[in-house]
Amino acid sequence: MAEDLIETYSVFSHALVSVSIGYFIYDFFDMVMNQKITHSWELLFHHVVVITCFGISVLTCRYVGFAVVALLVEINSIFLHLRQVLRMANLAKSTFYRVNSMINLGTYVVFRINTLAWMTRWLVLNRDLIPLISYTIGSVGLAIMTVMNIVLFYRLMRSDFMKSSREKDVRKEKEKEICIIALVLKEPLPAACHRDDEDDAVQQTQDTRARLCQLNVGITLIDRDIVGYSNCTLARTTKD
Repeated sequence: MAEDLIETYSVFSHALVSVSIGYFIYDFFDMVMNQKITHSWELLFHHVVVITCFGISVLTCRYVGFAVVALLVEINSIFLHLRQVLRMANLAKSTFYRVNSMINLGTYVVFRINTLAWMTRWLVLNRDLIPLISYTIGSVGLAIMTVMNIVLFYRLMRSDFMKSSREKDVRKEKEKEICIIALVLKEPLPAACHRDDEDDAVQQTQDTRARLCQLNVGITLIDRDIVGYSNCTLARTTKD
């Protein structure tokens, strides 16, 4: 079967593709009944494409070997679904989740991106052996799968590997805001205020006081809450 992905197949490989169609059909109706269409339309579209392509293969008993190669991408689904389970269990910050994210990304490249690239190459090289209708359906299906997997890969990268840097920036900005508030209220600086942050905070505090004065609005501290009042005492104090 490895030498002929069009005509040659075994009973097991045919059964494997048939069972896979049953899984995708079940998963399709499960998402329709239990999820909002707006949240799952991409997966629904994915399942329609897969069911169509695999269905042609099972009914015509051709391209079964090609369909089996396509199922290699599901190896990555083990770690992709495990990732989702860990997130549902609120373990997104655990070491196990981090390790799974790296394995997930590695298997994604090997079993999804590489497999789809190989399938596209095979389809182009064997163009003369494939009827126009089958070739068109296969080409469109592969193009859709490739685009969807590239988008998903970017989302995984952004969520699991780029998110940490964004969180650090957000945390640093919040710490700087705390420093500014502490300086405005003339309270001791928190331990999170480093020297560089303190210098930046001082400059921003002076700018803030100037703007408050222009707006004729000051600030005071009542029960450790900042409230506005109509005067410029704080700005005048700064000038003094």
